[in-house]
Amino acid sequence: EPSDSFDVQGNSQCPSINFLSTVTPASCPGNTDGSIVINNTIGGTAPFEYSIDGGTNYVSNNSFTGLGAGAYQLIIRDAFGCESAIVLVNI
Repeated sequence: EPSDSFDVQGNSQCPSINFLSTVTPASCPGNTDGSIVINNTIGGTAPFEYSIDGGTNYVSNNSFTGLGAGAYQLIIRDAFGCESAIVLVNI
């Protein structure tokens, strides 16, 4: 039987997109005053969109506040829909 295979994660036309993040943990367990700022984006084409839930929801702001302790999956998408690798951050 003929079959097609493809890589849903990769796109050979997309450049590598890398970034750094600045994490401020919540002040105490149970508090929601932690934050993540995604910055120093290298590669891709602006404007960028940012996600802390693995790419389910994207926003144009690179700063996320009001976060409780937990694991967050950071990912960036550029103007052409190219995405960075997911980076797991714990706060």
